[in-house]
Amino acid sequence: PGTTNVATSSGSGGTPAPAASGSMAWSKIIEPDYVLAEIKSYQNLVAEDVKSLSGFKGGGYKNSRISYSMLGLMFAIIAEYDGDIRFKKDALAARELFGRVSMNLKVSTDQAFNESKARAEDLAALIRGDTIQAPPNIDPKVKWQEKVANRPPLMTRLNTATEERLNKAMSDAGAFAKSGDMVMHEAQVIAAISAAIQREGYGSADDDTYLQYARDMQNSATEISNAVKAKNYEAASKAFSAIKQKCDECH
Repeated sequence: PGTTNVATSSGSGGTPAPAASGSMAWSKIIEPDYVLAEIKSYQNLVAEDVKSLSGFKGGGYKNSRISYSMLGLMFAIIAEYDGDIRFKKDALAARELFGRVSMNLKVSTDQAFNESKARAEDLAALIRGDTIQAPPNIDPKVKWQEKVANRPPLMTRLNTATEERLNKAMSDAGAFAKSGDMVMHEAQVIAAISAAIQREGYGSADDDTYLQYARDMQNSATEISNAVKAKNYEAASKAFSAIKQKCDECH
């Protein structure tokens, strides 16, 4: 679980990226700026979800489950990151805390509300530069499916990236040119999710067909990132079409 057999893309047609320090080379999949941007994007969302108990139980808890699943994932990635990145010293604590609340948000209990509120305060503290209290006995090698993020919330985030955000940005060359940073962010998040769900424990991760779908999607997402850097709309559009096809085939 601390290592993985994921075929990480270096942007050259699915060539595996070298592993660093015995784990995945995350720097080849998602750059630090986009890990941090993804984390910061949830600060207001999780705070809004716990403004009232009635709002939380009326649906806010479902939104929070997605947010905390992604936060758990991002901090799990930071804990393994093969390079300099913010939040490294607090990454395992944050992974544990955000992952735990994401697992508890399958139902809308008072306890889940209180835990979500506490974690929203932890996130705000981290972003303003404070440290957080680490829970005891953290295992750095947990199975992510069990302790970090279940697959369904990750798939919801992936669907947001493809069906909402990238769909608009890929509609024509003009939209693509205006949306470069957003496209890069969403593509790298897709690549990170695709890499994560290949890990041991994610349901079909022992199924070769499933793994190939995830690898292909990861590679196509990295191709989009490379196309943004090259300002190549045709290459980005082709890679995005490949992602959508894999999503349709897998479903």
